[in-house]
Amino acid sequence: MPYDVQGVLFDLDDTLMDHTAASRAAVLEFVAGLPEWPLDEAGTLARWYALEDQHFARYMAGEVTMLEQRRARIGGFLELEDAADDLLDTWFSRFLSGYQANWQPVPGGPELALRLLEEGYRVGILTNGQAAQQRAKLAAIGLTDPRLVVCVSEELPAPKPSPLAFAAACGALGLAPHQVLMVGDSRVNDIDGARSAGLHAVHVTAELLTDPDDSVGRIATIADLHRLIGVSI
Repeated sequence: MPYDVQGVLFDLDDTLMDHTAASRAAVLEFVAGLPEWPLDEAGTLARWYALEDQHFARYMAGEVTMLEQRRARIGGFLELEDAADDLLDTWFSRFLSGYQANWQPVPGGPELALRLLEEGYRVGILTNGQAAQQRAKLAAIGLTDPRLVVCVSEELPAPKPSPLAFAAACGALGLAPHQVLMVGDSRVNDIDGARSAGLHAVHVTAELLTDPDDSVGRIATIADLHRLIGVSI
């Protein structure tokens, strides 16, 4: 087997829970209720994701609070940055309701995590974000087993890709970094961060032929991971 490990850490968003599909559906539902929305679907999604990336990065860097980044995102999206906070909060809550209603697992992801537990692996989730929301996502996709170790950046010394995040997660698993495999969709946060902290790492990406670094394990879907660690699902 390529990876002889005792523990596996999973990213959450777009690794076990389909964040992109949920946010896409929620954004399109949100603008469908607005009069005379000027953008087509592609333009709508491009604007939303650009603002999400920009302002969530500011939240991760500690520059703004979760509430402030939400207000900045929705204000920028609607081009109403100077709107009153209570109005921005109302608009974002409409998006958030749709987002939560569309939470779905990445096919095969939760089943694999639970199978690994049954096979004797120590399994954890290492995710950037707000603790309450990330735990609610886990519950929505059926990952409530008390044996799962859940590490959310809000409760850690630093977010991914900081080595401090990976050290804390390995400590929670009770394993040394070289005994742990990190699985995620972000090359920077999940893969480069894990490897710099001494973990093994597998990148979940459909672009299997575009990465020149052959030392990085890559799989097209999370369900393919079982082949790399010898677990049947």
